[in-house]
Amino acid sequence: MGKLFMEILTGTSGWNYTRWIGPFYPRGTTSDRMLSLYSRIFRAVEIDSTFYAIPSPETVKKWASVTPENFLFTAKIPKAITHESSFSGVDGIFNEFVSVISLLGKKLGCLLFQLPPTVSYRNSGDSFMKFIKNLPDIFTYSVEFRNSDWYNSVILEEMRKRNISVAWSDNPHTPDFHSCTARHIYLRLVGDRSIDEASFGKLISDRSADMRRWSVNLLDHSDDVDRAFIFANNHYAGFGPATARMFGEFSGIKPVGWENMVSDPINGKQTTLF
Repeated sequence: MGKLFMEILTGTSGWNYTRWIGPFYPRGTTSDRMLSLYSRIFRAVEIDSTFYAIPSPETVKKWASVTPENFLFTAKIPKAITHESSFSGVDGIFNEFVSVISLLGKKLGCLLFQLPPTVSYRNSGDSFMKFIKNLPDIFTYSVEFRNSDWYNSVILEEMRKRNISVAWSDNPHTPDFHSCTARHIYLRLVGDRSIDEASFGKLISDRSADMRRWSVNLLDHSDDVDRAFIFANNHYAGFGPATARMFGEFSGIKPVGWENMVSDPINGKQTTLF
């Protein structure tokens, strides 16, 4: 295990969950206050909504304005690129997306391409390779492959060449991959969708053994990586914030706590608790 010097940022996939009101957000929290409160606890978040639609410039500017100076966002690339077009003829929508998401400025930490199991190297390898060769190098990228035939020497070498990380992902479709192809690591604790949304807000599945294993893999690369993003989905164990906190503890970073925020009234005066 290498000497730990990389920056480890834990957080969740999304922040706007009504089931978190009470166990994470103070009771009475409205959706427009959630991101501001979330960013007092965690230093990073994965924007899930950009997968479904490009946000308005006003929305992105608000995200930036209500979060601390050192807060980082990662954003999913729209599914119109990754799922519906398989990287063919998507330059227009990609340029539109990055022009808007770039309004986050220095708070934009990484752009994530999440590919579905149906998009494989066999049927989309050529269009994918052509697409990534034209990516602007001013951004940091990660790609979550959900089909095993992407994990070949041609793709992995191209990713290393371009400093694009192959995302580590704990989900039923992604192989147990924990090598580095970039100076950053992107780990997604996704789960298998067996946990229903009605259960979000409490841990109902013990994933501690899996998280310890991922943590060991992460720390083994601490000499090779500058920054690691770790994002927990509610479907992984039932409650994304608790999963993210637990992973941080396993990885040797200071535990985060939100109990004071939950118990106090919403008065805008709570301090950052991480």
